Amino acid sequence: MNDRLQNKIFSNSFLVDLMDHISESIYIYDENGYTVFINKAAQQYENVKSEDIIGKHINDMYIQDYSPSLTALETGQKVIDPQNSYIINGKECIQDTRSYPIYEGNQLIGVYTIEKDLTTIKQMVDESINYQKKLGSKKVSFETLVGQDEQFLRC
Repeated sequence: MNDRLQNKIFSNSFLVDLMDHISESIYIYDENGYTVFINKAAQQYENVKSEDIIGKHINDMYIQDYSPSLTALETGQKVIDPQNSYIINGKECIQDTRSYPIYEGNQLIGVYTIEKDLTTIKQMVDESINYQKKLGSKKVSFETLVGQDEQFLRC
């Protein structure tokens, strides 16, 4: 692992504390794709401990055809993927993923990735679409929702 990158991250305890209190998942990888840091939100989301992840390569942790983090490492450019999908612990995860290269001077020394979980939102949208399909051609109006209770109709 890249000692310079680790020193950059952990030399500022305020920065580490800040990253651990952000609700989005934050990952930092060295220039070879090995995990240097994973914040508490990511640990909780993935149900892992940092000591089980630190030092592991991205490809050893996730089943995915495409990795924004690895792409940012390969290109040296930021990568924004609003619907990154991968499998972890047998579960499909959908994330708004943003990966940014970390430079020291002109040298690429790593990448940091911020992810916001969209899995629940996607499930809610899918359920809504399925409900709308079940309704079919039935028109939904205020009258169909309020019912026929006498007391309600008098209001």
